[in-house]
Amino acid sequence: MRISETLELNIPDGIDIDKLERYLAKEIKRFGKQVLGRVLEEIQTKKLEEAKGVVSRREKVPRYLFSRLGLIRFERHKVKYKETGKFGFLLDDVLGLKPYQAATRWVRQRALELAVEYPFRQAMSLLRHEIGDEISHRTIHRWAQEEGKKLREDEEARQEAVFGRAEKV
Repeated sequence: MRISETLELNIPDGIDIDKLERYLAKEIKRFGKQVLGRVLEEIQTKKLEEAKGVVSRREKVPRYLFSRLGLIRFERHKVKYKETGKFGFLLDDVLGLKPYQAATRWVRQRALELAVEYPFRQAMSLLRHEIGDEISHRTIHRWAQEEGKKLREDEEARQEAVFGRAEKV
């Protein structure tokens, strides 16, 4: 797949370096979101074409996802898988997106890194400056709880593997 997009900028005369930097960062992020949206459309179109006869296309459903570029909105087709009769979203399946997944792996990981070092509200603020959109401190807290639960379960499984086989005296 090949996609071509062009970024045109109108740089005002007499701009200082700080304003130029801020302007470019904003425009590059906006352009990145535009390109990401276009890439997602192209992937979906290609995969739907490949899946003709395997799925039947239904209505378009919007989805929101926090990414390094900020909050992106895209639409994906709801499909019915003819073999199983179940409904789903082909684009989500192709991209590995889980139902109700609110952010990319990078955003979630970055939020957790910040939450380890700072209180949740401060982590939220720092993350907002990095991605340009705000994720609730409650969401970051929930992610931390989910990650902690996974780590605890992994540790318990490792302990069981080592000590669980020991015979009691």
